Amino acid sequence: MTDPEKPAPENIAQALAAVMQEVGYVQKKKQGGVSYTFASESDFIQAIRPWFLEYGIVIHPAEVSDLRLGEYQTDKGRIMLRTVVIMTYRFTHAPSDTHIDVMVTGEGADIGDKSANKALTGAYKYALRQALLIETGDDPDKSPSEGPEPLKKQYTDGDRDRMGDKFRKRVTKRPEKPAAEKDDLAQRAYASAFEAESTNAQILWDRAQLLQQRGRSDRARAIYRRIAEGTWQPNYRSLQDQAERTVQKNGTR
Repeated sequence: MTDPEKPAPENIAQALAAVMQEVGYVQKKKQGGVSYTFASESDFIQAIRPWFLEYGIVIHPAEVSDLRLGEYQTDKGRIMLRTVVIMTYRFTHAPSDTHIDVMVTGEGADIGDKSANKALTGAYKYALRQALLIETGDDPDKSPSEGPEPLKKQYTDGDRDRMGDKFRKRVTKRPEKPAAEKDDLAQRAYASAFEAESTNAQILWDRAQLLQQRGRSDRARAIYRRIAEGTWQPNYRSLQDQAERTVQKNGTR
């Protein structure tokens, strides 16, 4: 795939730069029966994954900085469940063991139980997109939003200053979450996501990677075994092969 005369990347920065030379654009399209076009998580993975394999790059969730769950009511009276998650994904160059971290926010809303899954999918997609500067043709600055609803209240400069001060105080006083609590938040998010989409082996894989990084090897091996022995759609075959190799490497089969 690559030019044999080109020197191999020596670190993660060079490896990502090499991928950026190969993948510059992901086409948006209509899918899922919606009326608008978008580039999905699978579109990004399809375009990027071959080059990650070529240049020895792996990505996994390194930290869940925040997880917020809530609900709101739409104009039509529906109650929507909402999840907002702040994730840090780590891009590692396997040959050199160098890495960079990318922090992104994911948000998802659903009338059922898929809001966490949507938030994680969004965070993962935008981590890939932002780290590699991938263009999709989506530039919100080119056109203003149409038909905005009028504000119910007009805020003065004094109101804004007071709200800003209040927000800054909340952020300043907010205590740092212990590592154990962050791990618990991450596991809850992944469990909820997999419950909503139990045919998605990628969610299990990401969860196992996070557990392994946190030193919880026994739980990680159990999930790798679950992936290796499960029945998945054909597009997860390579992931299942990786899980099988991981299980065999650790002598757990």
